[in-house]
Amino acid sequence: MTTIRIRRAALAAALLAGTATPALADDKPEEKVDRVTLKEGEPRKPAASPRAPDGWVELATPTPARHGTEYITVGQRGDFSTLRLEATRGKVVFERVVVTFADDTIKVFERRKLLHPRDPAIAFELGGKPIKRLVVTTERYTDGDYAVFASTAPVTATR
Repeated sequence: MTTIRIRRAALAAALLAGTATPALADDKPEEKVDRVTLKEGEPRKPAASPRAPDGWVELATPTPARHGTEYITVGQRGDFSTLRLEATRGKVVFERVVVTFADDTIKVFERRKLLHPRDPAIAFELGGKPIKRLVVTTERYTDGDYAVFASTAPVTATR
């Protein structure tokens, strides 16, 4: 008889403990330190709009360099003879640009170049072939943004 009373008491205690647990859903979870939050009152500065002279087609809007490698699909936009990479904000270090043409030939430009407000652009000669896609690789530690342009006019000067 004693064992039945103990079993009933243990069962009743377990049931009461399960129903008496405080609701944790109302509590706010603790915010982790590594999360990025935007504070109210501190609006984020938009990237400067790239300078697109006449005859240039924008292939990629300003992109953060910290992304490292960006894949840009160009599609049917025409035959381009010049590709221009421009730093639109801050400093950007370009490492490599891989151009895949419509006929699936590939041209690789391995040229490590730092672009900044005083030296904002670099241009590459493409040869007047239609571009299928671009792969742009930048250093990830920089805080700048860059845009990609193409033109049908040949390169006038490269730095």
